[in-house]
Amino acid sequence: MYQQSRIEVRIAREVGVILLLLVFALVQIALLPRPLGFVPPFMLVIVVCRALVSGANEGMRWAFYGGLALDICIGSLLGSHALALLVPVILIMTVMRSIRVEHWLFPIASVFVATMIYEGILGFLYAWFTTPIEWQSYAIVVIIPSAVLAIIPALPIYMVIRQLSRWRQEYILEE
Repeated sequence: MYQQSRIEVRIAREVGVILLLLVFALVQIALLPRPLGFVPPFMLVIVVCRALVSGANEGMRWAFYGGLALDICIGSLLGSHALALLVPVILIMTVMRSIRVEHWLFPIASVFVATMIYEGILGFLYAWFTTPIEWQSYAIVVIIPSAVLAIIPALPIYMVIRQLSRWRQEYILEE
């Protein structure tokens, strides 16, 4: 009986995470302002910050689910955003294993680097499956502005996710 309820709780949590990330994807696609004509990578910021707070496994799960949610909402090639989110999370978490930094600049730098990797992978996938891209223009027009826009909400989102994680840990310890 206990084991079955435990599995049900896990399934309910996974469904909750998937629905939450689907809402985040809809917010990114439909509600966020479009400075310079493109959407800031809100989902990437959330996924990277979640990975920094909760670890590699949680970050990779969120990257996969969030990427699929973006692919479904945008109507792009299924798995392209999932791959583009997973690679930077894996790279950042690999670097984090060797460096344990609690400085406030680390989430900002992580999001900046992750955005450059994310946009590069998306550009590569779009060039591979649709039309070729002139990479110098793509870097100047898409990658760099996207990375700059991504670092603006990085620290506040990181702080909120870290605080929510602490409250959740305190709640679990009280039970």
